[in-house]
Order: sequence, then C-alpha cells, then structure tokens
Amino acid sequence: MKKHGSRPVPPLAAKAAERDDAALVEIYSDIRPRIERIAAFNLGSEVEATELAGDVLPRVLAAMPSFTRAAPSVAAYAMAVAWPIIRKVNRAALPSGEYQLPAHYLDEAESRVIETATSGDPVLTSMRQLPPLWQELLQLRLLGGLSIEETAYVLQRKPDPLRQLQLRALGALSEWIDQLDAGRGTPDGAGDGT
Repeated sequence: MKKHGSRPVPPLAAKAAERDDAALVEIYSDIRPRIERIAAFNLGSEVEATELAGDVLPRVLAAMPSFTRAAPSVAAYAMAVAWPIIRKVNRAALPSGEYQLPAHYLDEAESRVIETATSGDPVLTSMRQLPPLWQELLQLRLLGGLSIEETAYVLQRKPDPLRQLQLRALGALSEWIDQLDAGRGTPDGAGDGT
C-alpha cells in the first residue's frame, strides 16, 4: 500500500494514481451521482447537472495521482476537487440551455434521483432559502452523502464547529418547512449562516 507520511493511502486511491481503469471506473461511479445531485440542486436542471458532471469528472479523475493523506476518503478528496468548480458554476448562475444533452443520456433511475433534486420538493425549496454556508454544508451532507469529517475536509473547516452549524441549519430548515406547510412564508431568525 502506497503511503503519504504516516497515514496509508486507500488502495482505491493508490490504484487510481496508477491509472488503473477499474479503480477509475469505481471512483467515477461513486462520485458522479453525488456531483449530479448537487449540481441539479444548484442549476435547477438535470440536463445541465449531467453536463456539468461530465465536465468535472475528468478533472477529478486526473487529480487522483495527487491524492493527499489529509483526505478522510476517496469520495471526500474527489468532492474537494469538484467543489470549487460546482460553487463557481452555482455563483455564476449559468443561463438555461448552456449545457445541453439529449434526454436519453440518463437512465431512468438516474433521472428520478436528479428530478428529486430539481423538483419543488419542500425540503429542497426550503434549503434554497438558507444562508450560503448552510446550503453548502447541507448539500454536501444530504445530496453528496458525505460524513461530517468529509464535509469539513471539502469546506476546509473543522468538524466540531460544522456539527454545530449543521444543527442550526437543520433547525432553520425544519422551521422553513413548517412555515411552508402552514402557508406563513418565511421563518424569523434564519440568521446569516455564521
């Protein structure tokens, strides 16, 4: 097993660093749906999300030889490579239609997952109302499927404060959903996300 410092590199990362096709396919298969769900949430379009994932994934795979022992997992490292690109696209608010792929590109199961992320689901609608840092935290945790330690690595923050922030974000999210359900608009005290 290849080592960086005192912590061993996971076998999957070591194989990917050697450009092992099976390892690269495994990483691709794991990270692609995570990126697509987050991109769909940010862009509001499964077509654009799929195209963005197609643009980001080669960069993720190309970065695997540089896997660092500081990364808690291969998924966290891959998402840390992808995250700045996803954030930039989100902040740029790409005009609709910039990413175009035929609808049959997605299989039925993938379409359902992404459709959930782009739908008017009350949780996702409420999540969009939260402060940016809270949204990022919940996107990585809920849509990206990362642990709190992996999320801390991607966001370059410490895990314990993120746990507290997550509790506040989930509390505010719950308030938003309750108020949406009651038809009362927005909750008081959602804060600025810090």
